[in-house]
Amino acid sequence: MADPPYRGPREPMHNRGPSHPPPDHAVPDRARHHARSSALREGGLAGEVASAFVRLHHEHFGRGPAEAHAYVGDAILVCVLSDIYTQSERTMLDLGKREIVREARLAYQRAVEAQHSEIVERVTGRRVVSFAGTVTFEPDQAVELFTLGERLAPDGERDVSAA
Repeated sequence: MADPPYRGPREPMHNRGPSHPPPDHAVPDRARHHARSSALREGGLAGEVASAFVRLHHEHFGRGPAEAHAYVGDAILVCVLSDIYTQSERTMLDLGKREIVREARLAYQRAVEAQHSEIVERVTGRRVVSFAGTVTFEPDQAVELFTLGERLAPDGERDVSAA
């Protein structure tokens, strides 16, 4: 059974509005403190990472994503790139070739993992411990997750004074 033709995002990303955490009454009391203390933050370092990922995407694909947002938590950094596919990839998707596009995009993520990790380490000052990434079609996104380790010394080596 062939995949249905790619129709692009269901609605423009800018019409969806900001993502909001659930109201306090929807979070159990015992989880409320933990949820707040480990909430993801956008802007600052995260914005710098998102901008660098957009530049790298543009350099490799000839166009950048329409939107990029990064979020930093205590031990993770997540970057979401939206409207990522090139015209040739959209043609493949229209022809029902999702797996070919997915495999190519995941291969790209693996190929630039070191570059992305270097950006995250340089901007956050933290060692990247692991990386995971995926792409989706509806919505049209790439999601990249980095787990963060110990602080790095100014020379990029492990900061032994923080241990």
